[in-house]
Amino acid sequence: MLVWEALKILDAADADHPEASSEVIEIYSQRAVPKLLAGKPDGWNREHLWPRSYGLKRRPSLTDLHNIRPADANVNSSRGNKYYGGCAATSKKCARPANREAAPDTETDSERWAPPFQVRGDVARSLMYMAVSYGSGQKDAAPHLELSDSPSIRGGWVSFQLFYNGMN
Repeated sequence: MLVWEALKILDAADADHPEASSEVIEIYSQRAVPKLLAGKPDGWNREHLWPRSYGLKRRPSLTDLHNIRPADANVNSSRGNKYYGGCAATSKKCARPANREAAPDTETDSERWAPPFQVRGDVARSLMYMAVSYGSGQKDAAPHLELSDSPSIRGGWVSFQLFYNGMN
């Protein structure tokens, strides 16, 4: 429960008075939504910028606040575990915005997800932090996280692509 409470402060709509703010900013929609809708079906949930399916199995990496942001539940579901980047030049199905509830400057195809321009640096820094913090030397046989041009899960190493095609 501590993660939920921390997000309400760290991502508060009123940065000058985060504890008094009644709203948080969702990362992919950039909308301010009531804090009290945390975890509700029509509210916001926790988005793992480095997807759980790409190596986040247990604490501390699973609950690291550098990697978790508030997101509209529907938009978060649309992102799934797609890696970050703009639609491929060969993509026949690129959606802009990435979801009807996402910010207008998002886009997605079958493999990639481009967050709003104003948070791309935040996302990149979070992913770099995760790769540095959990890249090697993991205890308890946790997967090693790394950034790569070709995302994959293989033999104890989990790679995840950051940005490409002018996205960084």
